[in-house]
Amino acid sequence: RMLSESTGNILDDSLLISTLAESKKTSTAIKGRVAEAEKTELEINEAREEYRSVATRGSLLYFVIADLPNIDPMYQYSLDYYQFLFDKCLVQSEKVKDLSQRLAIIIAYATAFMYKNICRGLFERDKVLFSSLLCFSILRQRGAIEPTSWALFVRGAGPVDRNSQHPNPNPERISEFQWDLIHAAEAQVELAKSGAADGTGAADGTGGGGPRYHPFKAVPGSVSKEYSSWQLDWIDSEDPV
Repeated sequence: RMLSESTGNILDDSLLISTLAESKKTSTAIKGRVAEAEKTELEINEAREEYRSVATRGSLLYFVIADLPNIDPMYQYSLDYYQFLFDKCLVQSEKVKDLSQRLAIIIAYATAFMYKNICRGLFERDKVLFSSLLCFSILRQRGAIEPTSWALFVRGAGPVDRNSQHPNPNPERISEFQWDLIHAAEAQVELAKSGAADGTGAADGTGGGGPRYHPFKAVPGSVSKEYSSWQLDWIDSEDPV
């Protein structure tokens, strides 16, 4: 405003010159602070990404615990209580300089610590179920359990067309439900050719998007036609694997 209202030679206006000089200093200082803030934000984002594996395990543990009221309404755990326990894990877990080792220690410590503390408030009959839910969630997050396998395990065969099924070779040994399940496994279960069984698949359980196959393909037909061999090698075997 002073520059637009100035008249005559601006070099003779000492107030205007000093104001412009001060504005230049302020502008330079602001630019420096913005650059410093951007650098700090970048460092924070990098550090946050390095700890993402810990955050992922922490959220996984919390949501398993938060679902416990579905088993029994008495199992109520607030987010504040969980945060208190998780903070204790960060403080009490072993400190090492190597970041990757430190992250692995935190994850292992937090998993065991949360499990032990939550189990103290569970009925004995529900501890195995809690353990299973925890393990399944970890394996699914790693990609070691495929979504199709999990869906079949949790929901069963679902609607089936028994008219299109192979004949049940021994209804007295294989129930209708079991026979439906075998056919559903053939049609629904789909695995990645690599990275699915060893936990190296994608975090979303898709096995990394590589080639896929149906591991139970042709199993119902084989059982139906060659039941005696299956009975000897699998059904009645003490060690079918």
